[in-house]
Amino acid sequence: RKMQPVMRHNVQLAINAARFRSAIFFAQRLADFDPDSAENVFLLAEAYRTLGPRSPELTPRELTNSAKKDAVKKREKRTAEELERELLATPAGQENWKSHQQRAEELYLRSLGLNAPVPAAHRGLGMLYEKLGRTAEAVTAYEKYIALAPTAFDRERIVRRIETLRRT
Repeated sequence: RKMQPVMRHNVQLAINAARFRSAIFFAQRLADFDPDSAENVFLLAEAYRTLGPRSPELTPRELTNSAKKDAVKKREKRTAEELERELLATPAGQENWKSHQQRAEELYLRSLGLNAPVPAAHRGLGMLYEKLGRTAEAVTAYEKYIALAPTAFDRERIVRRIETLRRT
């Protein structure tokens, strides 16, 4: 129990460092330890949303030395968004993306249904809906986030997103 805040921080660091598989691993451990914690379930949803089209585990080919060197070169030359677009162009990437987005949505909704839900779950749900092209639902989720967290650090960015989505 004392380590949960540290583990939560590790999940966020893994997501920020584009170590999405590590984020899934840490967040799953948290959610397994305390499945009734809205924050733990929220972090697992965030990890799945950011995993996107990547496979949840490395393939045997990706574990070879040559594949590791190729991955380092790709990371040096391309942004995470470019790599994600490249993966989405493949059938396996599209399949992974769909399953991870569905899992993330389920987890966000579950997190919001638990005691003391995290307002950021609405933000994550909004980002997910925006990426899925469900703009009306994204705006609603973002508005709930702003209402529940009026002093959020990313308030201005979310307000601009809402305005942009309303214009489209």
